[in-house]
Amino acid sequence: MVIQLRLFSSSVPRNLFGFGSLAKSLKNTQSVPFEVKQVVRPVGLHKPPMPLNEMTPEEVAKVAEEKGFGLMKAFNEYFDKEKKAERIKYLEEEMAKGGLYDLHTFRKTKGKIFVSPVSYFKAAKSLYFPNVPIHTSLSKEDAPYQLLDVMTGNLTVLRCYANVQGETVTKDYFKIKDTTESYLTDKGYKIFKQEFPDAQIVELSLSENAAKGFALKLATGNLRKMVPEVRHNKYLIGSRKDLKRNIRDQLLMQNVYTGYIYVIDADCKIRWLAAGNPESQDIKTLWKSVKGLQKELLEERKKRELERAKSVNSE
Repeated sequence: MVIQLRLFSSSVPRNLFGFGSLAKSLKNTQSVPFEVKQVVRPVGLHKPPMPLNEMTPEEVAKVAEEKGFGLMKAFNEYFDKEKKAERIKYLEEEMAKGGLYDLHTFRKTKGKIFVSPVSYFKAAKSLYFPNVPIHTSLSKEDAPYQLLDVMTGNLTVLRCYANVQGETVTKDYFKIKDTTESYLTDKGYKIFKQEFPDAQIVELSLSENAAKGFALKLATGNLRKMVPEVRHNKYLIGSRKDLKRNIRDQLLMQNVYTGYIYVIDADCKIRWLAAGNPESQDIKTLWKSVKGLQKELLEERKKRELERAKSVNSE
């Protein structure tokens, strides 16, 4: 399936963006054909997620540089060749893969922008899901402030979306087989914990902008009534801006309108993923993966307990 949408006319004024090479920029802003592909390799980041309060010296230096000195910093950055190239690249990407392109792609694919893996990835080859700041949650007490706190040590089915469309297309993944119930309901979540006692369902709602984020925070009262209380501390609200485009690309989280499912192990590694409306095989593979990873987690825990016992006995 190939989808192409042209967003810009070749009649753009010559100095509209102040680019040195307008023709080159226009070429880069043309939307490339979108192709739905099968995921066959691990997805994610190569480095494990770090706590938000732990920064490397390089990260500290970068923050200090970004704070800079007001007008002088802005003046220097405007004429800096590397910074200018970064701005141009950012604008080109935003224009080539903006909201209209995402919407067109979403409608054509029904949100299924990639085909899920046929099975979950091996732990040794799997890549990581990043840490994300949590702006708020439905829990009034012990609310997490970063996603890492929720993922670490747990087998997680992460449902991630930025709007109503994304929430809607991911609902069917949680339908309980041969029933009208969903694992997302109060009754359904109890069934989920019986079937998968060592797993959790986490929802991450990533607001597209500050206005929508503010509106979502105002709506938390109503959300608390809709979401079972047992899942309040697993319903998290963050910002899509906290996941830069290059990171979203590595997660295949490339369309703002669709929703995503990630199966993440206790070490924060992505072992399986899906997007958009599921087919029956997607649902089957999802829960088969969770079952297999739950068994893997229990075996790993037993192994660590035996090693701990041996260490104590040797002393």
